Amino acid sequence: MQDRPTSIELLETIAWFLETEVLDELEGSKRHQTRVAINLCHILMREFDLAQSGDIQESERLGNLLDISSEEGSEHLNQILCDRLRQSCDVDFEKRALVTLLENVKSKLAIVKPGHDDYNFKSELDR
Repeated sequence: MQDRPTSIELLETIAWFLETEVLDELEGSKRHQTRVAINLCHILMREFDLAQSGDIQESERLGNLLDISSEEGSEHLNQILCDRLRQSCDVDFEKRALVTLLENVKSKLAIVKPGHDDYNFKSELDR
């Protein structure tokens, strides 16, 4: 068990300090770089919060698509999917793969660009 403050609490404190105490004192590129640092703190906080469950869900989606155990891990399953797509002429499988990959992208967007993860990808799926 980790003592307090936790990693998320530390990141929250850094982001708060930069946003409330430092940002207004800066101009130009230093102000922009500080905004980037604040955004990175928020991304890391969301990643700590969402990444583990997102990785599990991604592995489950890929495992279901490939009919392989999700315990193989998402990196390995993604490689298998890439190899299969390169060799595939199965349009139905490719459509199911697209749906799976779009769901995986949405879970990653929830971390790096919240609000963009609610995009429904309808136009991409109608092709």
